[in-house]
Amino acid sequence: MLAAGTDVMDLPIWPEPEVLRAVRGTVASVPRLLHTQDNPRFQIHEFIAGQLLDDVAPRGVRVPSHVLDDVAELFAQLGAVPRDHIPAVPPGWPDDGDTASFAGRLSAITADVHTRFLPEFGGLFDALGIPAEPLSTIDRAWAGLWPRPFRLLHTDVHRKNMILSGGRTYFLDWELALWGDPVYDLAVHLHKTAYQADEHDTLLACHKTGQIGMAGL
Repeated sequence: MLAAGTDVMDLPIWPEPEVLRAVRGTVASVPRLLHTQDNPRFQIHEFIAGQLLDDVAPRGVRVPSHVLDDVAELFAQLGAVPRDHIPAVPPGWPDDGDTASFAGRLSAITADVHTRFLPEFGGLFDALGIPAEPLSTIDRAWAGLWPRPFRLLHTDVHRKNMILSGGRTYFLDWELALWGDPVYDLAVHLHKTAYQADEHDTLLACHKTGQIGMAGL
């Protein structure tokens, strides 16, 4: 939960413990939630003895060979989480398959950040060449998105949220999980992880062949 006065830059819709309970039994490489409490708010997770991928292979360095397979397996398993295990979405959330509305919901967060900081940083935005309505072009483009079935998304899989242990990758930090377009999860992962070109292409090939449960999407 955000502290009072915290700037909202993301779109959290569920408490992380609810997400961890939802994926239990379907998504294998997640530290187990051992205890949670609301007042005071804290969680106790299973300890995974290992190294962050970012320490082993920071940007510009090839990832260990098993990582791409582990990521593909994660995305496939997310697609297998039963809908009735997933918490209820907030009122007004886009309908299943409405990728255009889902994308619009995401870009609205960025638009709100721009609007809130414009009075203080407008001069800097101008100096950087940021237009007065920076999202107008992309907002119009959302209407052309193909409809895709929604699924549970992690939305924050990157080198600092992946622990390597015993030849296996564990995935951390589920507080930004969403119900939405699976291509968004893949796109965010590819952008934030910044693979080498052939690694990037390998993961895209897994997408196209359905190895990550997204064939035809």
